Amino acid sequence: MVVSGILKAVSYSRDGEELCNAYFEEEDVFPEFLYLTGNRHYTYLLYVEKRAEVLWISIFLLEEMLSADAGLVSALLYYVSQRGLKNQLYLNCLNYQTVRERIAYWIMGVRKIEARQEQEVHMPLSQRIFANMLHVNRSSLNQELKQMERDGYFRLDKERLLHVEGERLKELL
Repeated sequence: MVVSGILKAVSYSRDGEELCNAYFEEEDVFPEFLYLTGNRHYTYLLYVEKRAEVLWISIFLLEEMLSADAGLVSALLYYVSQRGLKNQLYLNCLNYQTVRERIAYWIMGVRKIEARQEQEVHMPLSQRIFANMLHVNRSSLNQELKQMERDGYFRLDKERLLHVEGERLKELL
């Protein structure tokens, strides 16, 4: 479990290009899919993206805890389903052609996953991470975020988007 910081799951194309598969942030659990499927080999390499502290739990202890506590099993299933929804959101972003559409889809998806319609959305911890999630160039992402702010879709704050205009964003999709 990631206690603090960010880990990045990476694989490489045959041309040596880095392919970012996922980020594991504070309170994320990994490699839950390996445990649940019985697979004992990672399908990715794991790197520290931002100085991280990780809590390692013995698989034998985890199995003992899960067999003794049905509530813990439910919590794990809930976590896996939430993680699956986030992964699906990132994949669905790729269906959109423009950076603006991907940003709009991501904002609307995060609001839906978090079951909040507030006019505030927390952004990933860095634009580079956000750009990797959306599979866009970091400078293009930055340029589009600033243009969308000028166009009145939201107001940029360091780690938040404020005054998010959900109805206007929906019109982009």
